[in-house]
Amino acid sequence: MKHRIPLTAVAFSVISIFISGCQAFHVKTPDEIKAETRIKMTADMRARGLSDDEINQTFAYIDMPYKKQLETAIRSSSSPAENFIRLMSKSHQSCEFKKGMVSLPSVSSFDVSNRKHDVVSCAYDSKSVVSSYFIANIKYKDENPNKADLTDIYVKWLSYMDALSQSNSGTVSETLAADYKSASRKYEIKSNI
Repeated sequence: MKHRIPLTAVAFSVISIFISGCQAFHVKTPDEIKAETRIKMTADMRARGLSDDEINQTFAYIDMPYKKQLETAIRSSSSPAENFIRLMSKSHQSCEFKKGMVSLPSVSSFDVSNRKHDVVSCAYDSKSVVSSYFIANIKYKDENPNKADLTDIYVKWLSYMDALSQSNSGTVSETLAADYKSASRKYEIKSNI
């Protein structure tokens, strides 16, 4: 006599395996990823010989709002032109990094949406800080002999940031980024910054 396994028993077994498999797979939350990253960073910094004060300063910088991080590029020992170039360069690097994160693998469309939002926020915050510095220290200061060059670089940088803040296509933003980088590089070579 042949023994038959009831269909319900097979279905129950398959569902049990599926459920136990799902429980074994855990998608880490952003807070869990952040905590793990901090532990790894702390271990790496200690291995390089950094003191607890230096490690704390690093994390204090990381925890600052982006605008405050950007403002650390302004140094009292530098000229307004040097500070201005540094502000644009630092904001460009920050927003480029965030833009690069959008194309990385993701677990959900929500995650991709958040990354795109981070790019837009980076561009808006960068425009706020850099434009304020430009108006206060470059635009109305006739004593700066490189005012025309700095204004040209600023217009190219601003066009790039506008493209990012409006979520324009990669081709448009890449072209504008290249224009800004080229103008900035020429100025730095000319001025020996």
